[in-house]
Amino acid sequence: MIKKHNETAHYALDPNQLYIFNGIMQALELMEERFDLDFDELLKKRKRNKQ
Repeated sequence: MIKKHNETAHYALDPNQLYIFNGIMQALELMEERFDLDFDELLKKRKRNKQ
């Protein structure tokens, strides 16, 4: 599941940027559900492989 960093962090975004950010988050969550992905796990694996 995608960690929702936007719920605890504060960003200086105008409304259009926030709208785009929320759209990207929704698209990523739909891709996780539809294709049985876990982006957080994939990023962890990528970091381990780089070391």
